[in-house]
Amino acid sequence: MATKHLRFPLLEVTFAGAPLPSATMDLWTDDSGVTRWSARALMPVTQQAESGRLSGKLKDGRLISGEVEVANRQMGPGGPRGQTLVELHGSGTLEGLDGPTQP
Repeated sequence: MATKHLRFPLLEVTFAGAPLPSATMDLWTDDSGVTRWSARALMPVTQQAESGRLSGKLKDGRLISGEVEVANRQMGPGGPRGQTLVELHGSGTLEGLDGPTQP
């Protein structure tokens, strides 16, 4: 059972060097004590990277980042020529998010 679940917005986001307007982050600790996190964001259909560095800012201005992989892609607004809703997964330390914080 997951513990310490947090959900928060991530602003000024980049994934694999490409800018994204924003993302929604989830951060939790799994049953084995490993920190896991995921992000959901709309990306242009032309963005085809399958892994890379995700970074962005919290509301308080702190920059966080970490390596992620694409876990799921779904057609988003605008159909096949518009945007894709992408779910990104990462695990381990999310750089820049130190100590017991409330993003």
